[in-house]
Amino acid sequence: MKRYSTEQQVLIVKTRYKNGAETIRKLCTIKGHNNAPNESTVGILTKKFEKNLFNSRHQKLGIPSKWPE
Repeated sequence: MKRYSTEQQVLIVKTRYKNGAETIRKLCTIKGHNNAPNESTVGILTKKFEKNLFNSRHQKLGIPSKWPE
């Protein structure tokens, strides 16, 4: 997977939430056909964002992100 800057990652995740299934098509119009990320990259970045959001919300509330086993 190509490394994306923080700004590029934010653009990809925002586009994913705004456009849903149309994400790749929209990113192709913004970044150009050869520079747009593929579906798996969008999925990885979205999961990473959701995981970080989940963990930061739990930290603010004082809830452990994983229950002790």
